[in-house]
Amino acid sequence: MIGLSNNALSGSAVPLAILATSTSWQQLAAYATGRPPRVPRPPAVERAAPKKAKPAPAKPVKAPRAIGAYSFFVKEQAGKYSGFKGPDLIRQCALDWKQLQPADKAPFEALAAASKEQAAAERAELKKQRAPLQPYAAYVSRTIQELRARQPGLAVVDYMRMAAEQWKHVPDADKEQAKADYAAARAAWLASKEGSL
Repeated sequence: MIGLSNNALSGSAVPLAILATSTSWQQLAAYATGRPPRVPRPPAVERAAPKKAKPAPAKPVKAPRAIGAYSFFVKEQAGKYSGFKGPDLIRQCALDWKQLQPADKAPFEALAAASKEQAAAERAELKKQRAPLQPYAAYVSRTIQELRARQPGLAVVDYMRMAAEQWKHVPDADKEQAKADYAAARAAWLASKEGSL
């Protein structure tokens, strides 16, 4: 036995037969010196692989907006004022726009009208791609538009409260029909989504 003297072994209370059957030199040294054996370290726990970051949700597509006649004018005039920067350029363009005659503004207004038609067509196409509204949401949206036409100037919360109150008095047969129409519209929308993939 390496590293153990006869005196250490003879002074130990543990019989030599037990020492001879020890499985490691740390145990033998512990019996000889009277110190407790070292506790082996537990095996290292394998760490789980880091989780992959979730992809960021897709940003909602913004509805296209029409470009006004003045914006077209500023875009055209920006190259003519090389000495102006930032607010000075906008201020000078505004002064020039005010001095234009209606006949001179006509080309820019024509461009604005074409932009408005294009934006309306794109909004209509974008609206077709959206899921249909559920019966209650569709009823509230339609009713709020009617209420705004009859009673303008109220807060949105008031319109919603009035529409919700009117929904309570809608006959059950009409509600069931609205649910059936919604189910058919949603099925058609899902079919169109699958066809576009």
